Amino acid sequence: QWKSISSICLSRWTGQRHTQIPISYSEASWTGLLNFGSCTWNDEVLSILEKSCNLKLLPPLSDFDMVDDLRKGISQQSHDGSNNIYWNRWPELRQCQFFLGIGDGAAANVGSKCGLLSSGDDNKRRIAVTIGTSAAARLCLPLEIGTLNHSVVVPFGLFCYRV
Repeated sequence: QWKSISSICLSRWTGQRHTQIPISYSEASWTGLLNFGSCTWNDEVLSILEKSCNLKLLPPLSDFDMVDDLRKGISQQSHDGSNNIYWNRWPELRQCQFFLGIGDGAAANVGSKCGLLSSGDDNKRRIAVTIGTSAAARLCLPLEIGTLNHSVVVPFGLFCYRV
């Protein structure tokens, strides 16, 4: 099964099986396989791929903060009953609440107050620009899961992902 680096780390820290940790909508959207309106794997895109890439190989999807088992911190035991090496290595994280990973660009954009639906006239025309080893111009749009607003159209050549 396909996994993100953050999901692999979270499964090791919390002692869960890799197959039990979902991938966040944000990380799933990096793949280009996520339907950003319904927050499901995009059947149309999956149908274009080779037969070896099917829905059974993709992890379950979840919002970054909706996985209850991640709220328990580092587990003392792994899923197979053995001692979890991270329990002694990082005692400070035993009671820590974990979250699924989100994209670095999305994280940089949160709180920028840039977007088409921001309050105040000054904010309506602003976009966030991040510059590093690459650069991107982004804006955040409030879009409830399952309520795809057809006025939100992603122009050809641009990329859309969930926070």
